[in-house]
Amino acid sequence: MSLLARPFFNHFVWTSARKACCVAALTTGACGGGDLGPGGDDAPGVETTDPTPGTELPGSIASPLERHRCELAVVNARSGSVVERHTTIFDQKWRLIRSESDRNADGVVDRIEEYEYDPADHLIRETLDVDADGAVEDWWQHFFEGDSRRYSDADLDDDPEPDLRRTYAYAGTTDSFEDDWDLDGSVDARVVERHDSNGNLLSWEEDVDADGAADSRVVQRHDELDRIVRQDADWNADEIIDRVETWDYAEAGDLSTTTWRVDVDGDGGIDVVTVHYVRSDGSIARSELDRDADGVVDLLTEYEMSCFDE
Repeated sequence: MSLLARPFFNHFVWTSARKACCVAALTTGACGGGDLGPGGDDAPGVETTDPTPGTELPGSIASPLERHRCELAVVNARSGSVVERHTTIFDQKWRLIRSESDRNADGVVDRIEEYEYDPADHLIRETLDVDADGAVEDWWQHFFEGDSRRYSDADLDDDPEPDLRRTYAYAGTTDSFEDDWDLDGSVDARVVERHDSNGNLLSWEEDVDADGAADSRVVQRHDELDRIVRQDADWNADEIIDRVETWDYAEAGDLSTTTWRVDVDGDGGIDVVTVHYVRSDGSIARSELDRDADGVVDLLTEYEMSCFDE
């Protein structure tokens, strides 16, 4: 994925799908981002983004009353053991405000992410406590002009001072951002994203040294229902596809299925296959992972989720 820092979660996933994505965003890379740019891991994971996060806030988060909590247990279906636990907390508007991860299901939270909003519902601050010791290691602070994010400051090296400024630009269906890593006013890296009229990502290009030439490129295709069906990645911009991912969708009784196939080296052969079984609310009931695409399921995972008001 991108070498550039990106905010912790694909925040759009959470706010657009609300409760259903309490599970869906956590359990499938097809939501649009593990590192939240294009792409995901070969195996299904509970996280889909590469975390990151912002200083003093111009606004405050919504009232803590009437919050919603979703708890997700990731279960190895063959052994019956819980292997991960995740808790997400939403405010009364179903805006994500906190995420806690227990990655080995030992009852101890290993990682905490928190999110804050201004009165206009803009996400303005993201913080990451990588070891859940109460100290924030990384943060992002976002600044808006109207409804458009104009720039973000970030501290990504575990000190109190910002070390990155990201500036955003918008031109029709093309979005771009430029990174100044040493805060000297010069552009060190650049990313350009192009979308269709429905907002689906069509292409993504990264220029890691801001010399005007793309260093990596990703292209996506979507179906008539705006679901991703294919992603081609050229990691060194040499016009040779290095990785191909495809998604197929079908019905399976009272569940629907999403089959995710990955050609990890772009040689035309399928290397990894994951099938997600999805409930009508968009949450994933279980997944099957075939690590070597030999037709044998190597890992069967079930997702047990409950949401309730606090």
